[in-house]
Amino acid sequence: MVKGYLLGVDIGTYSSKGVLVQEEGKIITQQVVPHGMDMPKPGYFEHDADRVWWHDFIVIVKNLLNISGIDPKQILGI
Repeated sequence: MVKGYLLGVDIGTYSSKGVLVQEEGKIITQQVVPHGMDMPKPGYFEHDADRVWWHDFIVIVKNLLNISGIDPKQILGI
C-alpha cells in the first residue's frame, strides 16, 4: 500500500510555517519562512497577499517536497 501524507501550512504574523506528516502523524519535515508586516500608517498593519502569503506558501510546499523526496501524488490533503 502506498503511504499517504498530509501537508499543513500556517501563515502567521511574522513567519509562515509548514509541515509534512505521515497519516499516523509522524513529522517528516518542517519549514519556516520569515516575513515582515507593512504599517502604511500608525495603527494599520497589513500583509501583501501575493508577496507574503502566496510566495511563502509556494516556497514552503516546494521545500517540503524537495527535502522529503515524496511524490506530490501521495499528498492526501492540505
